[in-house]
Amino acid sequence: MALHDHAKCVLLALPAPEARSDGIDEKVVRQACHGPPQEWHVVGHELERACGALPEPYKSAFEFVFILGRSYEEAALHFHCPAGTVKSRVNRARMRLSHDMDQRTALS
Repeated sequence: MALHDHAKCVLLALPAPEARSDGIDEKVVRQACHGPPQEWHVVGHELERACGALPEPYKSAFEFVFILGRSYEEAALHFHCPAGTVKSRVNRARMRLSHDMDQRTALS
């Protein structure tokens, strides 16, 4: 499996925040994607760069929900907007990250 496939797998296969009790579960990631640990180190850096390049408000919503492991409802209260807006922003961030990872792989 290519590096970008690992990253996309992580971004697209994880359960919704409401299904998680305390952030991203390592077991879910391991079950969804397999690969040598050294590849994950590289993928982690690529994801970090791609997340840093996300425009606002997608970046803030993605970080709050997926990095901090907070619920959509908590994010809605934090950002003073409906939960549906937060869900849209997080989904758009995930799609942008997936696209960016595809582009990086195509260029390398």
